[in-house]
Amino acid sequence: MSANTSIDLYNLLPAVYRIRDAGNGYPLRAFLQIISAQAGFVKDNIDGLWDDLFIETCAPWVIPYIGDLVANNPLHDVVTRGRADVAHTIYYRRRKGTLSMLEMLARDVTGWGARAVAFFEQLGWTQNLNHQRMAVPVTAAPGDPFCVDRVGAANLRDLDALDRIDGAFDSTTHTVDVRPICQCAGWYNIKKAGFFLWRLESFPLIWVAPRRSSFYLDGFHFSPLGNPAPLFTVPPSSFKDMAQIVESQAPGPIRPAAFYFHPADYYGEGASFGIYDGADPQTAKIHDPAKIICHDLSNWLPPPSGMVAVDVEAGRIAFAPGESPAGFLVKFAYGFSGEMGGGPYDRRPPATPANGAELAYPDTITHPNFFGTVIRVPSPGITTISQAIASWIPGPNPQAVIQIVDNGAYQEDLNINLPAGAVLVIQAANLQRPALLGNISVITPAGTASLFMLNGLLIAGQLHVLGALEALDIVHCTLIPGLGLNEDGAPSDPDSPSLIVDAPNSNLQILIDHSIVGALRVPTEALGLTARDSIIDSPTQAAQADFSPVLLSGNLSPFPVLSSAAPIVNVTIGDEGPYLAGFASKPGTLTDARDQLQAALRSASTTPSFLNARVITAGGNRLAILPGADEVVVIENADADATAAELRLDPVSARQTFSVISGPLPSGPALTAAPPSLNVTIDTEGPHEAVMAPPFGTLSQIRDSLQAAIRAAFNSPAFTGALVASLDDQLIALPGGTASSITFGAVPADRKTLFELKLETGRPAIAADSGGDVPGPPATLERTTIFGGVHVQELVLASEVIFVNPVICRRRQAGCVRFSYVPEGSVTPRRFRCQPDFEIATRMDTAEKIAEAAHTTLTNAQRNAIRDDVRAWLMPAFTGIHYGLPAYAQLAIACPAQIKTGAEDGSEMGAFSFLKQPQRETNLRVRLQEYLPFGLEAGLIYVT
Repeated sequence: MSANTSIDLYNLLPAVYRIRDAGNGYPLRAFLQIISAQAGFVKDNIDGLWDDLFIETCAPWVIPYIGDLVANNPLHDVVTRGRADVAHTIYYRRRKGTLSMLEMLARDVTGWGARAVAFFEQLGWTQNLNHQRMAVPVTAAPGDPFCVDRVGAANLRDLDALDRIDGAFDSTTHTVDVRPICQCAGWYNIKKAGFFLWRLESFPLIWVAPRRSSFYLDGFHFSPLGNPAPLFTVPPSSFKDMAQIVESQAPGPIRPAAFYFHPADYYGEGASFGIYDGADPQTAKIHDPAKIICHDLSNWLPPPSGMVAVDVEAGRIAFAPGESPAGFLVKFAYGFSGEMGGGPYDRRPPATPANGAELAYPDTITHPNFFGTVIRVPSPGITTISQAIASWIPGPNPQAVIQIVDNGAYQEDLNINLPAGAVLVIQAANLQRPALLGNISVITPAGTASLFMLNGLLIAGQLHVLGALEALDIVHCTLIPGLGLNEDGAPSDPDSPSLIVDAPNSNLQILIDHSIVGALRVPTEALGLTARDSIIDSPTQAAQADFSPVLLSGNLSPFPVLSSAAPIVNVTIGDEGPYLAGFASKPGTLTDARDQLQAALRSASTTPSFLNARVITAGGNRLAILPGADEVVVIENADADATAAELRLDPVSARQTFSVISGPLPSGPALTAAPPSLNVTIDTEGPHEAVMAPPFGTLSQIRDSLQAAIRAAFNSPAFTGALVASLDDQLIALPGGTASSITFGAVPADRKTLFELKLETGRPAIAADSGGDVPGPPATLERTTIFGGVHVQELVLASEVIFVNPVICRRRQAGCVRFSYVPEGSVTPRRFRCQPDFEIATRMDTAEKIAEAAHTTLTNAQRNAIRDDVRAWLMPAFTGIHYGLPAYAQLAIACPAQIKTGAEDGSEMGAFSFLKQPQRETNLRVRLQEYLPFGLEAGLIYVT
């Protein structure tokens, strides 16, 4: 409805009356102003009634009534809004039943790329010799002609047609398939119509400097990270009416054979990708298309002289030896599920600040209050981000935005010193995705309230926060899990986290929104961590070794003479105890004390924490106690018996720490690297390379060599005091000094030693340390997918989260976990409609009703069988779990429906809940029931 229109009745009066009114102090004008206002309301109402006759101009409350007049079934308000859907109704019905209209309908209601295929047209038939048919030319869509013989067999010489078999653009004939139509079968029959759907989106980048290969000097990667990245087609912004899409318009990966036979459809100025001569976007020109060839560059086989080879499947470029230019640029498109992480999509807020800075996320800085400095990169005199930071001179109002306005790759480390009360935003300009290949260090003085934000960036490096930062926002960014990717697509440093926050930092609040990040190391004392619509990924999840809490005694050299003839101590493990643990006799040696203390612990209680407890000697002068469960061990004096203090196991003398216990090693372990080496991280120190020296013939020799290597790796008490012990066929490593954890990782040049020593430890996704033994801060997690364990102090809220690995919450009296997938072994606050618990409860309730009807009861064995059965299949399944794949973290088609539709609103759990994909599919099925010709059966086939 139109806004209120004021009608000026006073100026319509003759001038004589207005003159007389002025002489009397304007009483008539005041009276007519009241009447004019009411007349304006009447006019607006009349205008609104006219506007409400049309769907384009009607008020929102009128939309369902107009929809009811044209018999429009309402849809989920996901892609096509209600007004547009009603407006399209008449347009659709005029073309009801045509294949091109159904295809356009599928695109409109889902927002996905779509291709409709009438499978009955692809059926072959037997030739009748009395009525012979000739080959019929068939055109799938304008611009894509090919000939199909509906009678004969496939043309085996047409490699492109053979490559399209069983795809959306298949041109061969098939025999009848009578099975019900589904994703993989039942397509070709008289009453079947298929809708091929591309769920992945295509994100185009332009003026990108390619990454040179380390294997072939004249080879390059389209991706600035240097990883394999298939090139995607760029679909048109709009489609012509009544026209079906061709293959070069579908938003999927470019098919190598299609590029080989039809290069002009994919390469060129207005096509999906291009190679430009020159490093300046203002003067760069497209490389001659006649010299671009399709090539398999998996082994970097060089092209002929003068030609440029492109591998669209791996995203690689190769020149002939010695012919690569000094500088060139490329444009290409990559594929991903949605607008998450650093990407060239629209990140603008609803309003633009007055000073012109495009702040893409206004949570930290509100637009009306921002009056700081805006520094653009690149700009005259500033070509790097470091130069932009150095040029910032904080004034009385120290706020600054460093905006990167291109898609360049910046290879530099950023060292940022934030002054008191400063606010610094480093962001990409809208529709740009710059890459920072380096680490970021943010240092803030104590006692200040400083804020730091990253927005729209692709970062191959680590973010390290030191000092007293108050707020850290990571929005629409990618901090690559594993700090980068190798040329084979593997993480370059899977053991290192993406974010490290030094302790203590009790006022820090972290926000991660629509971002992809690696592991987070945030101290328990931090104020809080909030993650929403994001992916948190710890690439190192498989583990051969295990972590265990350890109580390490003080130095027992020389071994003390115990004062008690019948030594006894008080032992508490976790919340069990204290229990009395008595020695069989007075031990006289360290070895004797080890054996008697282990026997005493195991006889103190019948719980696994005590029965499976182990005591070993470490360093030749200490006792180390490993409990049977992941709980802290406390040993105290038992009344007047001072044995605990004399053995230096009491809280005053002993030290609580965590150890790494290797997997079982063979009797004659062999180390094949020369020399064997591995990375060692103790707390936040490292990783530092530890190089082992021979001999390596026995387990004890390997133990001593590893201890010496760790102590020589770095000059700090945590390393020089590290201990390596052995127990049966396992190695046990403990940190020195006052450190609480030790972890091992592979050296890039030697990935065998870590595996051979079976010291590979899984890294948690969220915790305060690399071992995952110290909890992270209170966390609020919403619509997030987490690869790796989670250990936090408190789960304030976990809503629609997929925890791939167990989550441990220390404080369980507060908080809530709802509509999430929580794997077995997790310890959380109360749960509401979480899987697989909810499905188990549902099946258990059904089984109990059946048993009650049969006048029986469920046995414990039957209950356990139901639990085991559900847990065996109800778990998340992903199309890809490695960053760098287009379908990374996308739920697989075969993923259980309880997860794909398990969110509160019926969408999927996890990071891509905001895409509302189940609602899109429902919208399409609703519309197909209305518009599909009678008798046809539709099948939805997901291409990506």
